[in-house]
Amino acid sequence: MYIETKTSDAISYAGNKSKLANLLDITRQSLTSWGPYLPQTSAQKLFILTEGEIGTQVNENNKRTDIRNTTKTFSNSMFYS
Repeated sequence: MYIETKTSDAISYAGNKSKLANLLDITRQSLTSWGPYLPQTSAQKLFILTEGEIGTQVNENNKRTDIRNTTKTFSNSMFYS
């Protein structure tokens, strides 16, 4: 299972960065290293804690299909032209 959660959505849900850190049982400093999306372990934990209210479950097969289509197009253009 892959969960995609925007950092801004997680902070808004918790109220602020300190509350989010407490909720996830991590240091506030670790939040500063996050990009626009939560690391997978934190996203999964928040998804479970909020009973699916925060985060989007992404189907792994759909993810692989997107990668395969990109690779296939690249392969076709290189080898089958």
